[in-house]
Amino acid sequence: MDRVGLFTPTPDPFPPQHALRERGGVEQVDDRFWFVAPHALVQQGFAEASCFSSRSMSGAPSDSLLHMDGDEHRRVRRLIGRGFAPRAMHGTQGTVRAIAEEL
Repeated sequence: MDRVGLFTPTPDPFPPQHALRERGGVEQVDDRFWFVAPHALVQQGFAEASCFSSRSMSGAPSDSLLHMDGDEHRRVRRLIGRGFAPRAMHGTQGTVRAIAEEL
């Protein structure tokens, strides 16, 4: 299968994805994307930052939680987590609703 085919517009994208899942493992789709299957291997990858890092692909410094791994990710997540707790989010409902209606 053509590796680019996974992301090429097609009437039915599922057969190429199914074939990759059947083979399992890790396959590079293009210079920026990798396909990982089965689910157990995905979980293993998330647990091993040395193998699959969340660092920015550009290599540019980033303060985004999305680009942090391991202890650094946990430390920052603990710091900001309270701001996203249900009680805190509920307190923003009126403001968010007003902005959405205005837009």
